[in-house]
Amino acid sequence: MYKEFKERYDNNPDVCNELQRGLEEIKKFSEVDNNKYSDYFKTIGSFITRAFEYKELQNNLENIDFDTMLRANNELYMDIHKDNYNNSYANTEYTCNIFGKELGQVLSYIYVYTRNYIDWIINENNYIINQTNKLILDIKNKLETSEEQNITEIIEVIRKYHLDVIEYRIELNLNKIFNPVTSEYYRKIIENGIDSNMKYLFMYDKYIGDAEMKTARFLSKMSDEQIIDIATTIVEGFVNGYKRDGKDITKKSNVRSTYQIGEELIVKKVLEKLKVVNITEFTLVPLCISQFKQYEYDHEFDTGLYYDKDYVDKNLKLYEEKCEKYKDVLIKFAGPVFIETFGQIPFSPKVKDTNIRLTDEQKGLYKNLQNKNMQILNRFAPRSDYSFTIISLPNPEIGDKFEEIFGETCKVNTLDNDKYERIHQKIIDILDKADFVHVKGKGDNLTDIKVKMQKINNSQKETLFENCVANVNIPVGEVFTSPRLTDTNGTLHVTKVYLDDYLYKDLFVVFKDGYVVDYNCKNFETEEQNKKYIEENLLHPHKSLPIGEFAIGTNTSAYVMARKYDIGHLLPILIAEKTGPHFAIGDTCFSHREDLKVYNNIDGKEIIARDNEKSILRKTNPDEAYTNKHTDITIPYDELDFIRSITSNGIELSVIENGRFVVEGTEELNEVF
Repeated sequence: MYKEFKERYDNNPDVCNELQRGLEEIKKFSEVDNNKYSDYFKTIGSFITRAFEYKELQNNLENIDFDTMLRANNELYMDIHKDNYNNSYANTEYTCNIFGKELGQVLSYIYVYTRNYIDWIINENNYIINQTNKLILDIKNKLETSEEQNITEIIEVIRKYHLDVIEYRIELNLNKIFNPVTSEYYRKIIENGIDSNMKYLFMYDKYIGDAEMKTARFLSKMSDEQIIDIATTIVEGFVNGYKRDGKDITKKSNVRSTYQIGEELIVKKVLEKLKVVNITEFTLVPLCISQFKQYEYDHEFDTGLYYDKDYVDKNLKLYEEKCEKYKDVLIKFAGPVFIETFGQIPFSPKVKDTNIRLTDEQKGLYKNLQNKNMQILNRFAPRSDYSFTIISLPNPEIGDKFEEIFGETCKVNTLDNDKYERIHQKIIDILDKADFVHVKGKGDNLTDIKVKMQKINNSQKETLFENCVANVNIPVGEVFTSPRLTDTNGTLHVTKVYLDDYLYKDLFVVFKDGYVVDYNCKNFETEEQNKKYIEENLLHPHKSLPIGEFAIGTNTSAYVMARKYDIGHLLPILIAEKTGPHFAIGDTCFSHREDLKVYNNIDGKEIIARDNEKSILRKTNPDEAYTNKHTDITIPYDELDFIRSITSNGIELSVIENGRFVVEGTEELNEVF
């Protein structure tokens, strides 16, 4: 099917011929210098030309030296890198200053959109290159031949373009995410392309910076045994997820692996070990460490330029058709393996009024599209049928002690599951007695929240909390539940937290009956700016979110590591959530698999708190059951006064006091402090 798709679109002779004619026209942009748009289109033409030249260098890689490839790679990103971005057409402030706000937003969008050529060229997505060539030429013609700027007409051209290419993009993206045949290019890099001079790094369609090169160089010095140990931890986490939930892994055959460029040696061993459990096909998603966060922030909502009901309706119709077409591929999906990275300096963006924003109507359309597409996908690749695993490793941006921190992180990622499972059970036994759990901060931390527990009907067979070791979610160390929303009230406060690549200073979130009713932070000068920042990055596209999870992290070793190297603010939430109590806003941890019964290993009790008042709506109003978000917010131990389990009789049973565990049988957790 994918072969037919490629032949219909990308390998179609008419498309390829038209593409070449369009490129010849674009190359002529450099010859014209007689109007106010000349430099803009010259810059676009020059970029597209360089992108094609880079592909030629890749094709001749064995004859090109490392420095030449590095220079050619970095030149593709030079105009959005560091201070260069200030005077780039990608910067909405710069472009709007030249062309006015309305036209400037449109032209900045087009300029940024053409950066997709790097990906398209390397992956030979000829159809969309051809369509985008025509879009650029059409807009250029309209601007240069019209005395008046008809911005509405130009936006309509863009809107029509996206309606025209939506079928292609949906089918392409579905294949890139789920169909292993699309990853043959990356698989060859992993299996055969890793070389000692690291030139293979330039086979990707991504920016290659110091972090990627240093990571590859560092891993190349590690022994096979060390690499295998990391891969074993990852694969065991994945397989144990199937065992924990009683799922049959033999029915599955393909995994999607997301990894950081430079980590190929680890990925190679992961793939080899997955083959041992008959996972033989792989969709690979390589990522680079972003050096362009302000650029990405500025263009986060560029879809607002063309997003409307026609677009959403067509998207939904085609997405269902394509899922049906590729149902035999989707049903074999075994789940994702995420190898994430941490160490980047926290980012607090500059807010600009020149950036495109979604209207309230568009936010509603976006939310509807998310929900409907998730429902469609869940029919063809049910979340209850597959598992996942996720691990995070430091990258060189974490500082001079990168190699030492990498080693310490590997130790944290391989702590004794049996030991923690035994200790967790002691904590769960106390928490299962709770009507409420009261969490209170100390010092500058103003957290004070009472979390309502769900009701246990049979204490011999039921429990509220999952005993979470390093199955799927690496490293070990938390017990978690889905709270009852009604009667969950209070304030969550963290003095500094790094969530989804964004820094929040003094983040306050107020809950009433389990939902966010107020929020603020101190990133910007005005309350309006701070609230908008939270709305667009933490809540989007929702006005409010429920508490989907309450958990107590128990990985005190990770906490001590963070303090030793002063990297607490750099820890990914995957590790940070294990270093104190945390609350997730959004969906529960059992999202889309609430009806799958799960049991703790030690006592064999069923974890019954899989639903809340939001997720149960899936039975009556599925469009309102899920938020498609889950963001963990952690209070570190040193900001914690206490966590107490309060019974229905008002008896208070302490779990943590003054940042230390006090439940009998948990003493080992405090030994590392």
